[in-house]
Amino acid sequence: MLITKGRKVGRIRDKRSRPPDALEKAHMQRIANMGCLVCGMPAEVHHVKDGAGGKRDHRYIAPLCPRHHRITIDSEVSYEALGRAAFDKMLGYDLLEWCKEQWRITNDMATN
Repeated sequence: MLITKGRKVGRIRDKRSRPPDALEKAHMQRIANMGCLVCGMPAEVHHVKDGAGGKRDHRYIAPLCPRHHRITIDSEVSYEALGRAAFDKMLGYDLLEWCKEQWRITNDMATN
């Protein structure tokens, strides 16, 4: 199940520079269906940026439930609250490398 987020109030332009292509959409659905990497609950996709100030890339996404994705009232373990380095430490692996490996798997599935 893919949980989508609504457009943020006051945002003039969407964050992404282009909509995802067909392969990226299939990848996003496959990743979201995995469930949250932390707790296994239904997930939404989180774009993991490659470097500081990098753009959102539809290939590098991770499944996170809303609690572990965004800052909420009761959540101090969200990606946004902790930042990437601390979140990686909590997971025990590099989230960007995990995303790159998942993209390779999706790409291999599409070409075979």
